[in-house]
Amino acid sequence: MKLSVLFMLICFATQAAVFKVAAPTSKVGFEIAKFKIGSVVPGTFDKFEGSADLDEGKGDLSKVMVTIQTASINTQDEKRDGHLKSADFFDVEKNPTITFGQTKNTKIGPTFDLVGNLTIKGITKPVTLKVTRSPNKDLSYTFNAVAEINRQDFNVTWNKDLPKGEAKSVLGILKDKVLDDTVKLSFLVKFEPTKN
Repeated sequence: MKLSVLFMLICFATQAAVFKVAAPTSKVGFEIAKFKIGSVVPGTFDKFEGSADLDEGKGDLSKVMVTIQTASINTQDEKRDGHLKSADFFDVEKNPTITFGQTKNTKIGPTFDLVGNLTIKGITKPVTLKVTRSPNKDLSYTFNAVAEINRQDFNVTWNKDLPKGEAKSVLGILKDKVLDDTVKLSFLVKFEPTKN
């Protein structure tokens, strides 16, 4: 009887594992509406890492942590990227990372909410990511997660008024400003089990 219990405990323990982000097949992106662009400015952060604890037997996901290097911002425009790295936006020298840390354990399903804290420029706010799981043929897990945040909440406040006489945004949401305050975040994250 004792051996049976011990065997069950060993099996249970082996179900829980640490998974790491597979960077080459993962992507961290964002988009923001800007006057005269036509719709939105898309961008990515090209350097990031992350991990999670996953109990495959129970389908429990916990301890999700993603760390993004702010200096890796990329909008395919060198001048704009330089501005985004400056104190007007992310101030990357003083704030080298953006982090997301899960605060509430969750069950993995075809869709689920991932609740955590997002920290930008030293300011931490709760955020809920809407997650869709993509099917995988191997032992990895791929999640598509999206959320909308107000950049003003994180002291990313730069903006300017449109010149007088300029037409308002075709999106009808910017009023008399160049940039919207709403930023759409997207995470395409593939978690792979760590190798012992």
